[in-house]
Amino acid sequence: MRIDEHFKTSPKIPGIDLNCTRVMFNKLMTSQPSTLRDQILKSFESLIPQLPSSPPDVEAMRIYLILPECPLFQDSKYYVTLTLPLAMAIMCLEKNPSKVLENWWSQVCPEYFLRLVDLYKDAVLYLLNGKKTLQVPVLYSNYITAALKLLEKLHKVNQKANHIEYDKFYIPEISNLIDIQEDYLMWFLHEARVKVRQSIMQDSVTLCSYPFIFDAQAKTKMLQTDAKLQMQVQCLLS
Repeated sequence: MRIDEHFKTSPKIPGIDLNCTRVMFNKLMTSQPSTLRDQILKSFESLIPQLPSSPPDVEAMRIYLILPECPLFQDSKYYVTLTLPLAMAIMCLEKNPSKVLENWWSQVCPEYFLRLVDLYKDAVLYLLNGKKTLQVPVLYSNYITAALKLLEKLHKVNQKANHIEYDKFYIPEISNLIDIQEDYLMWFLHEARVKVRQSIMQDSVTLCSYPFIFDAQAKTKMLQTDAKLQMQVQCLLS
């Protein structure tokens, strides 16, 4: 990227070479001494919780494009301290900065976009596999909701940008990790209660709220469950 392009940073143009960013991070992660890696880790762990919901200027927004290129974010050891907190910070952005980030995502190269999608798909799988080991249920709920909502945001961007095929959002392992019939029933009951009263039901994360991550097998199970529920509802009403 030419120097003058850097100064073109705007709500529509990030003005950053993400390939160079990735190369730089890879060099830093493999450099000696290893204490440098630890310092970077500590700095990021301290930085992310302090990211504001309304960044001071558009250039400050570039941090959300830069951080995922660091190999630390792709290491499952740091999902809970880096990757998932970053998703939470992104989902806390106010409307205008959130729109800026969506604009930038629509312009990144397909390879970057796919890496970001794969990163948060892996984070969802990590949480589903380790659900019982997270001692504080609210943390699990907050983390997986942030990851799923970020994937939902990326899916929305992709519908216009067409960076990747829609099936790249699928998480095939889901059918073996959750009971889709039970998950859909929880979603169905939650939706029904919201319409009657302002959700007297305890908040719970239902993956059926994010059908774009379901492959054909999972979608079939979900539709079969819906058909059974609709029949039961009709019987009760008749």
